[in-house]
Amino acid sequence: METLRKKIKNKSANIVIIGLGYVGLPVACLLAKNNFSVVGLDKEIKKVNLINKGISPIQGEEPDLENLIKKVVKAKKFFATTNYSVCKSADVVLIAVETPVDPKTNIPKYKALKNALNSLGGNINPGSLVIIESTIAPGTMKNVVRPTLEKSSGLLEGKDFYLANCPERVTPGRLLHQLENWPRVVGGLNRKTAEVALELYKKFVKGNLSATTSISAEIVKTEENSFRDMQIATANSLALLCEYFGANVYEVIDLIKKDPARKNSYLLPGSGVGGHCLPKDGYLKISFAKKHKDNDLVKYSVQLVELSRKINEFMPRHVFDLLEDGFKEVNIEKRDVKIVVLGYAYMANSDDIRNSPTEVFLKFCKKEGLKTKVHDPFVKKYAGSLEEIIKGADALVFMTAHDEYKKLALGKIKSLMKGKVLIDGRNLFDKEKAWKNGLVYRGIGNV
Repeated sequence: METLRKKIKNKSANIVIIGLGYVGLPVACLLAKNNFSVVGLDKEIKKVNLINKGISPIQGEEPDLENLIKKVVKAKKFFATTNYSVCKSADVVLIAVETPVDPKTNIPKYKALKNALNSLGGNINPGSLVIIESTIAPGTMKNVVRPTLEKSSGLLEGKDFYLANCPERVTPGRLLHQLENWPRVVGGLNRKTAEVALELYKKFVKGNLSATTSISAEIVKTEENSFRDMQIATANSLALLCEYFGANVYEVIDLIKKDPARKNSYLLPGSGVGGHCLPKDGYLKISFAKKHKDNDLVKYSVQLVELSRKINEFMPRHVFDLLEDGFKEVNIEKRDVKIVVLGYAYMANSDDIRNSPTEVFLKFCKKEGLKTKVHDPFVKKYAGSLEEIIKGADALVFMTAHDEYKKLALGKIKSLMKGKVLIDGRNLFDKEKAWKNGLVYRGIGNV
């Protein structure tokens, strides 16, 4: 371990990063920027080829990422491959692959993680440090990662290789900034491993770094996203209540925030929660504990996660309910209308479509036989002229708060549309102004 620590400190350690997505790619570039020799591994040859040309496979607004890729590739500090044999000379291997849950059972699906560990096992360099950057359920390092890698490699953790975990804390649109500046929690199956892993993160992270156990690091990350999901669920449940009473949820939240003790208490409601993390990390948090859900130590945590998820998963359906309500007001047969859905990515100004609430909304439309067209300036499949797609629409449904949509003038919208139903899932427009422009407005928490 001391030899490895010295290699990390003097930046002579060879680093391999498995998974070149929203986490692995920017981490690889930052390490290469800081003069480490870095190789990126990914199963997608198209992505590998783009990276080796200095082109970012990540679309949407990611400040400085493409420039950094070009710089480190040109400097020959970073290249990408699909060949696991590069792990044979690696001193440190970081794994940043997807860790979804089964959509029916909500049980973790570790296919990508196990595939990476099994492939690494046949190519691992004895004495190397393996760090899991992916978000994983509490208990995964002990019950999944260690036994899988020991079996596939024939080596023993703590003697022949070392395991740590440092769960990512990133949001699309701010990848480099957050990786460099936000605090990180570094866990290890033993304290010494955590401290050596922490030395690596010191080389590119300016934020606070904390060493702890692997189980604590697993709990910290899953709780962070689970708690945020609960906060959004609280806002969404408040929005539904405000609709029942005929109040404006955004005004209510603003008034609550005037209390200094509540200033940062509330997130905003909306048309749904998407992305890779929030829809699943609550389930990850409780996945091992759920086996004992009748135990008083865990049952309320399980219930709270499940209720929060149920509320947030309901919101795309609620947008559809608002659309139907708008059609009733204008007294038109909904099957004969053109519905334009604006925003497919789950997050503003991003191309990230993982667990998109829009996809759920469109399924309700399809089930009812409704004709829909989708626009999203950041998703290649749905990009195109915004004015052209709005033209002749009977109803507009805003699912994502892209800046391009915020700039739309209500008068312009009305002049382009054939009908007048506007469903606002992200509070982009003023209700009173919408009505004055002749639009039938329905908004989440503000109908």
